[in-house]
Amino acid sequence: MVSCQRCKSKSLDDSNYCYFCGAPLKLEILEMVREDYEKKRREAVHNVLDVLVKQGCINQDKLEGLMKKLENVFDKLKRKSVSE
Repeated sequence: MVSCQRCKSKSLDDSNYCYFCGAPLKLEILEMVREDYEKKRREAVHNVLDVLVKQGCINQDKLEGLMKKLENVFDKLKRKSVSE
């Protein structure tokens, strides 16, 4: 039996996902889900910034400043999630 980290219910060892809440039970699957989420989130931020530049709402210098700030925030969040 394997305990779910989210809802603390017990599942069979051969299960990949919790029967009750759907959370991944194996570390490999959890890491794949987390990496995919981070990749999609980064792509979405870049798409929004590209639209702002193309529409003339922001210039290239401000864009570079925003990107540095976003990278700093992303790094802080990543460190925080690793430490938990």
